[in-house]
Amino acid sequence: ATSARNKIWSKIIKDYDYKKIFGYGPQADRHVILKPVVGKLDSGYMSNASSSFFYAFICGGYFSLFLLILLNIHALYLMFIYLRNKIYKNNNSIVIKSTFLVLIFLMIRSIFENSYSLFSLDYLLFVSSIIIFEKLLKNDKINPYKISTLHS
Repeated sequence: ATSARNKIWSKIIKDYDYKKIFGYGPQADRHVILKPVVGKLDSGYMSNASSSFFYAFICGGYFSLFLLILLNIHALYLMFIYLRNKIYKNNNSIVIKSTFLVLIFLMIRSIFENSYSLFSLDYLLFVSSIIIFEKLLKNDKINPYKISTLHS
């Protein structure tokens, strides 16, 4: 039921050279996954990492994975701050609701697809949604980096 994702992810974990701090470079997942096994290639369904986190790790190493995790935490934090300060005040803006849905959808999708870990439409939507949240918070004079805003 995982469309061979478990096999792909375990192959990445098994074949990755853990001394490579900065990974193998762009689209390295295709090279590592399709590495010949006893003279023949694995099946054609193993064409990419099928996860933003595995893709970030294999292409950019520990540094890239760390940045992707930070980006996700930042997006969740902005969403939490905005929920805390706006949604409970009966703000029914379509922009806010659609931005929430886009971020949540893309974050869930990134677990099972490369999604916004490479430059694509997903990436543009994800970054645009984060920018929208930051601008909305700035316009409402809410500082998302000040802890005391959580208790106001």
